[in-house]
Amino acid sequence: MSRINEWQGRLPLLDLRHLAMIDALGRTGALTQAAEALGVTQSALSHRLREAERRLGVALAEKRGRGVVLTLAGERLRVTAQRLLRDLAAVEAEVTEVGASGIRHRVVLGQAAYADVRWLPDFTAWLGQRLPEVQVTLHAGMGGSTVEDLLEGAIDLLLTPTRPLVPGIDLAAVGTDALVALAAPGHAWAAKDEIAPGDLVGETFLSYSFERHHDLENARFMQPAQTFPTRVIRVGHTGAVFEMVAAGQGVSILAGWPARNRAERGDLVLRPLRPEGSAAPGLPLVWHAAVRAGEAADAAHRTLAELADWAGISRAFSEGGRP
Repeated sequence: MSRINEWQGRLPLLDLRHLAMIDALGRTGALTQAAEALGVTQSALSHRLREAERRLGVALAEKRGRGVVLTLAGERLRVTAQRLLRDLAAVEAEVTEVGASGIRHRVVLGQAAYADVRWLPDFTAWLGQRLPEVQVTLHAGMGGSTVEDLLEGAIDLLLTPTRPLVPGIDLAAVGTDALVALAAPGHAWAAKDEIAPGDLVGETFLSYSFERHHDLENARFMQPAQTFPTRVIRVGHTGAVFEMVAAGQGVSILAGWPARNRAERGDLVLRPLRPEGSAAPGLPLVWHAAVRAGEAADAAHRTLAELADWAGISRAFSEGGRP
């Protein structure tokens, strides 16, 4: 049976000394220089090389003239060695920094689809005054974070314009907003005061999402009127939606808070929605923050409570609020 990709709790055959040796040999191409770089004697390094080759049962380096070169197996090992050594150095520096700062908990924040994080510095400053032992970091992801990321542990706190209907999470409302229509200044929608479902006919609709949500535009604006865009392009990211709408390549409907922030550039117009049968324009939505269900005293739940308090004061995620 192949040992490739097998972990199963078995310790690796090599340790960090062997990985550092392989990297040093690859960089210097000579036993003497590699030994100097590692602060050991040439004899000790030669012994370490033979030990690694014995453990793996394969040659890792061979003499070439006055120097040494890594074999194919050695080169492959060096790629992984460099990554592991680099990652370990980064983690050590991070742990040292965290230990010196008094931080005992880290909460990874994910934001659904929207890349606007201008609110984050104000919130982290607020949090630092109230929970100095908690550090919030932002989860990187081109397409935004999802409830699945939260449940699987990739993130600890999710900010979303929907109200997830799944078990195993605790929610807090953090802002009252509205869905708005987006178009380029030269588009026909720019001349309208509001957008009705019928205005979608004949349009190319740009969507960031590859799934339909129960409380966003498809379920609450299009389906009740049984009126849909002529063409839908799903681009997977709101940043792409903004740019394509601004370029006149289609229209869209998004949450008002990030749309208003993006529209400050002047290349987008925003219009309120008037749903079928509504007496007045406006399609409200509520921003929520979610954490995995658990003890209220854990770091994620305490951060959730602080986010709700801060958002209520700053109105950062609310219509008419500041970014």
